[in-house]
Amino acid sequence: MYKVIMPKLGMTMEKGIVERWLKKEGDYVKKGESLLEIMTDKVTIEVESYHTGYLKKILAEEGEEIPVTEVIAYIGEEDEKIPEEIVRKKITPLEVSKEEKVKVKVKVGEKEKIPIEKIIAYEKEKEREIKKSKEKEEKITEVKRKRILASPLAKKLAKEMSIDLSKIYGTGPKGRIVKADIIRAAEETKLK
Repeated sequence: MYKVIMPKLGMTMEKGIVERWLKKEGDYVKKGESLLEIMTDKVTIEVESYHTGYLKKILAEEGEEIPVTEVIAYIGEEDEKIPEEIVRKKITPLEVSKEEKVKVKVKVGEKEKIPIEKIIAYEKEKEREIKKSKEKEEKITEVKRKRILASPLAKKLAKEMSIDLSKIYGTGPKGRIVKADIIRAAEETKLK
């Protein structure tokens, strides 16, 4: 006898709703064949059988909300007898009792009191995030500064005259180094 359980489809999934059984008790089921549809808070999906055999007992009714890993059905051989405890077993769906419903009181408009330590910790965390963001921006700006804008002629002249472009201030559009900047730099190095 094989167990069919409510699958856990995600890290945060705690329960699923049996949307619809695609097979009924006594039906032959092949491994990989769709057994039922379940609905989570995000998606409705078909659940396949991991075993070949006959759907011997359905424990979860359509529309019931069942916790993950809870047995919802059994698959077995055609002549296999269902143990008495399985026949009598019925899952308790996740449902709030009437008693619990009455006990819940909602206070509308009441403000939550937050301890000062939590507020301070929150503010410090915000400051750290802002600081990290500024550091990241500075690094990006630094990388942009390392990229030297120079005209092809200025690059050629600088190479011929062995002039370091990173030490020259460009006077062209958007700070681009132009021929005149290279000539000026060459004259300044001659004077030194």
